Amino acid sequence: MKIVGLSTNISVCSSAKEVAGLCLGSCLEGKVKVYIKSSNSFPKKSSSGVVCTPFVAKYWEISANADARQANCEHTKLPITFKVGKSSESLQLPVITNTKPVCDEQELVVLKEHVPDAAAVEPVAKKPRVSAAKPKAKNKGKAKAKSK
Repeated sequence: MKIVGLSTNISVCSSAKEVAGLCLGSCLEGKVKVYIKSSNSFPKKSSSGVVCTPFVAKYWEISANADARQANCEHTKLPITFKVGKSSESLQLPVITNTKPVCDEQELVVLKEHVPDAAAVEPVAKKPRVSAAKPKAKNKGKAKAKSK
């Protein structure tokens, strides 16, 4: 079983800009990144009495658990390739795949992806700067008095 992360909320922005959502990859020689995030909308009545059309992608509603024994699914990526002009581009679509047999009406639980805490990750140590010792200049900035 595979469940694809469908959405109507896709952002394409400069690679330098970070956007909330799941990054699908970069395109146009790394100049832009493509992000996707949930756009689930449930049926509801507006103030005028009109019922909004629902859009629900089950991918965004599956509960996550860090315990591998309780999870029966995992996050994977599905590579896709497409053309932009003459350039061939590729992205990674988010997919949830079952890792254990799943029965009818059984709840799906995806294994929570481990994202290291930025504060907990030690920064890469800088290499010590080694330079050759410079010879000391004699009487730097002082004038010598001449004797007669």
